[in-house]
Amino acid sequence: MRASARAARNTAMMEALADLPPIVIADLIGIHPGTATRWARFAGDSWADYLAARPT
Repeated sequence: MRASARAARNTAMMEALADLPPIVIADLIGIHPGTATRWARFAGDSWADYLAARPT
């Protein structure tokens, strides 16, 4: 993958993780949920507050 394509992909993933939980991103783009969670941490948004606030 060319460097510019990789940078664009990484930027798009960071933007998506700002809007959606990692598990949703994992399902959408076909990556392991753990990978999506690590990317979310890297992006500074773990979604832990969102998950804790969800009604059970």
